[in-house]
Amino acid sequence: MLQEREFEIKACVDVLNASLIGRGACVVLRGGAGTGKSEFLEHMAGEAHGRGMISVRFRGNHADHEFELGLVTHLMQSVWEELGDEVRESFDEVMEPDVAAVIRGAGLHPDWPPSRRSHVLRGLVHLLGRVMGLMPQQALFIAIDNLHWVDRTSLLWLSAVLDRLHSWPVLIVASVCDGVGGTDADVLDDVVDAADHHFTLRNLSSDGASAMLRRHLGQELDPAFARAVEYVTGGNPSLLEALLHAVAEGQVTPDANGAHQLAEFGTDSLALSVRVRLRRVSPQAMQVFRIAAVFGRDATVQSIANLSGLETSDVADSCHSMGRLGVLDVDGDRVSVAYPMLANSVLRDASPTALKEVHAEAAALLHGSGAPPRRIAAHLLLGGNVSGTPWAVATLREAALDSVAVNDTAAAIRYLRRALEEPLGPDLRAAVLTDLASATSLSAVDESARIIRQAAHLDPGVVAERASEELLLVLALGEHQEEARLIRTSAPRRRSDAFVSGALLLNVLNVFNLPMPDVASDGSGASGPEDTRPLHLASRALSITRHAVSRKEAIELAKRAVAGAGHSVTGLVVQLGGAHVLALSGDTETAMGLCDTTIRAAEAGELWPVLAVALLVRSRLALQLGRVRTAADDGRRGLQLVLNSGFAPSASLRVAAVAQVASVLTESGDTDEAFALLGEVAPLGDEKGTRSAVLLHARGRLRLLTKDPEAGLRDLQACGDLLLADGIANPAVCAWRSHAAEGLALLGRPEDAERLLEQELDLARAWGAPAAVAGALLVRAKLREPVAASSELAEATRLLRPCGQHLLLAKVLYQHGSAVGDRDLPTARKSLREAYELAIGFGMDEFSSRIRSALTGLGGRPPRLRGTGIDSLTDSERRVAVLAVQGRKNREIAAALFVQVRTVEIHLTNAYRKLGIGGRQALEEALLPAVAG
Repeated sequence: MLQEREFEIKACVDVLNASLIGRGACVVLRGGAGTGKSEFLEHMAGEAHGRGMISVRFRGNHADHEFELGLVTHLMQSVWEELGDEVRESFDEVMEPDVAAVIRGAGLHPDWPPSRRSHVLRGLVHLLGRVMGLMPQQALFIAIDNLHWVDRTSLLWLSAVLDRLHSWPVLIVASVCDGVGGTDADVLDDVVDAADHHFTLRNLSSDGASAMLRRHLGQELDPAFARAVEYVTGGNPSLLEALLHAVAEGQVTPDANGAHQLAEFGTDSLALSVRVRLRRVSPQAMQVFRIAAVFGRDATVQSIANLSGLETSDVADSCHSMGRLGVLDVDGDRVSVAYPMLANSVLRDASPTALKEVHAEAAALLHGSGAPPRRIAAHLLLGGNVSGTPWAVATLREAALDSVAVNDTAAAIRYLRRALEEPLGPDLRAAVLTDLASATSLSAVDESARIIRQAAHLDPGVVAERASEELLLVLALGEHQEEARLIRTSAPRRRSDAFVSGALLLNVLNVFNLPMPDVASDGSGASGPEDTRPLHLASRALSITRHAVSRKEAIELAKRAVAGAGHSVTGLVVQLGGAHVLALSGDTETAMGLCDTTIRAAEAGELWPVLAVALLVRSRLALQLGRVRTAADDGRRGLQLVLNSGFAPSASLRVAAVAQVASVLTESGDTDEAFALLGEVAPLGDEKGTRSAVLLHARGRLRLLTKDPEAGLRDLQACGDLLLADGIANPAVCAWRSHAAEGLALLGRPEDAERLLEQELDLARAWGAPAAVAGALLVRAKLREPVAASSELAEATRLLRPCGQHLLLAKVLYQHGSAVGDRDLPTARKSLREAYELAIGFGMDEFSSRIRSALTGLGGRPPRLRGTGIDSLTDSERRVAVLAVQGRKNREIAAALFVQVRTVEIHLTNAYRKLGIGGRQALEEALLPAVAG
């Protein structure tokens, strides 16, 4: 069955059945080029043959349209062959000689007068009637493709036949292509008007085109590929067939990659077809079409006339005819090629030099008409040299700014690189390079730094003037000190503030290799405590915190910094610095609120460096508060922003992002994912330097939890050595001692473990942050006898309850209940029950299972909790299930979450069990509330 032609086919079949009983008719199919008229005729011919009808097919041809009586001769000869020898002999005896000559192919003699010619035509009409009368049990089906190219005399004959058709068992189905004048438009109109039924075949709908592709390809369509196909073909059946052929030949793949290929896909055969068809429209049609293809959606009748040198009226007439043909979309004066696939085919067939010239002229015309910069720049990209036209470079720069505004940085980079191809003075070239560095910094930081070096060597003043805060901050995060030196003399304050902001952000992520510099009021050197600018206050607060100088002073400075921060890029950095200090000082909830505010502002301003760090900081805080799902989601999102930026694997920001996400995965029990992330995304290898401390700490803790204490201790001791060398002693910043003590205890070295814990407890108590003290008490309790351990754990519990550190509280409660044990069953059960409720709320299955076992071992009954449904899913199970609902395959989910395919399979199996469903097909309905939320 032809796609989306069911109605027309049924109607034609009804007419065909009526013709079998002597009610003849004529059906005309109309439509633009490639809408499937010929295929429709073939289908109806098959229907006629299946009913035993004599079937005659004729195709009008431009090359033969002047051959007189071509249709009549072909038809009569075909029917003549169906008659028996005796019937033909009887006809020969009574048939007029002129009619007999025509049937044998002699045609009408050119010297015959009109009356004789008319007499012969009438004789041919009567002959058809007599022939049908001699075949009472036989019906005739006539299919005429391209009726518009049938010769004029045959059209006149056909017009006469239609007057008598209703009493004959004859069905005529003819196709007419809109927009083609044909042999004789007037006679053609008479024939079409006299037809009994008219059907217009249109392009397929989106669903129809997809169904056609699925049927031919034998597979489900990639959504991106389906959208691309709809765009380039418009659902035109002929173009869809050409595309399917290209897929079969391996020129295009039916997937997301193929979708990108289709943007520029065209074929030589389509280009030839367009040339052939348009030559028949008008002599200038092909030229008009090519210029319209170059202009894209910017073409007008007048602009095409200006560019081609043709008369406006001739262009308008050609556009009108091509609009009816279906190859152009015409809306008043505006003109565009109907199908990008046709435009691509025609343009690839044209001379590259000629195309460049046309694009350059098109850009000039659009500039003169006041078109938007991006539309002009699209032609400048493809055009030849436009030197001597200052507006060209200015337009490309404006287009780049507009592109960045709509998050199309790839286009911005293309426009700016094109501008650099023009001859520019040093100051203008430096300005364009700075713009390019800003655009590039969003995806390739090191490349951005290289470009800034070029610009600064040309004119550092221009760079200092044009470089955005965000660009300078990105360079700071990439630790490009050379670039700072190049522009420092021209803008000391801007350079200094940007690089202090970068250092502050890195230290917020516990990157310890960068000292926190003081900033003088002129930006050129160190200042004293009297400098009250928020950036300086935040820097001092963080420096004091790192070195555990005074918790009270750090909190005061942080609050003053946040109060005066404002909403600039620097202001948002200050807020994050303040949040970090407050969190390390014990005020996690306030720090969380500052992170939320910063994230909203960074998202609104599209400040990805600040957003990435803010998400990573909130991930750390959310984990402390027990919001494991938020921690994981924020960490992954922040890491992805960093990875997208093009930072090298060894860059501090990337290292810190990987360490943070690995820490969240470790706490939530996803140790395989954590190892994969640490090993594949940011391998340590032989890397040395303080910047690795944060990664050493994350890997050391992971190794301890996965029963590799020797390697874990080695990592943690290396981390401590690096921090001590930098003077960082505060355990609130990095509790490496207590974690190393756990490793020492596992290796049978309790005295060494106790010594490290005593150091950490002394430092933590001196700093005064509850979580730092409680963390050390928890580890020491694990090394002591139950009575002494329960006392220290009770102290840790009292410290943690007011400060919101729910995850650490759950660990302390679990340890407390286990230490008290059967010495005080009610107290032990109470601690374990509370720990269990917290762990279940976190979604930490393995941890909650351990607590449950300890509680039931003491005769306790766990709280009644839901074990099924959406709320019972762990964070990992929920993440995998949501991605599965979105249509991703297991391998795609594994790649997105940095896990193995087997891990995805396990999570899905657990989700199916908890949701009470049989498989993936029921997942969407079962998970609907979670997806909607």
